[in-house]
Amino acid sequence: MARSGKRVAVTRTKYQAEFKAIEKLKQEGYKITYLCEVLGVSRSAYYKWLKRVPSPSQLRLEWLMKQI
Repeated sequence: MARSGKRVAVTRTKYQAEFKAIEKLKQEGYKITYLCEVLGVSRSAYYKWLKRVPSPSQLRLEWLMKQI
């Protein structure tokens, strides 16, 4: 059974807030391992998110969100 692109996009959006929270809180001295555990995301997913290259549509969506 093939995965649809829409399902992946929803998953990325679902955890984006958690990943951004981890990014902010790690600057305050919290350990990434602890933050991932508390927020229910894997460390590997967090590190993959850090290395991502946003698609043009994602960049446009982020720009639109800032305009609102």
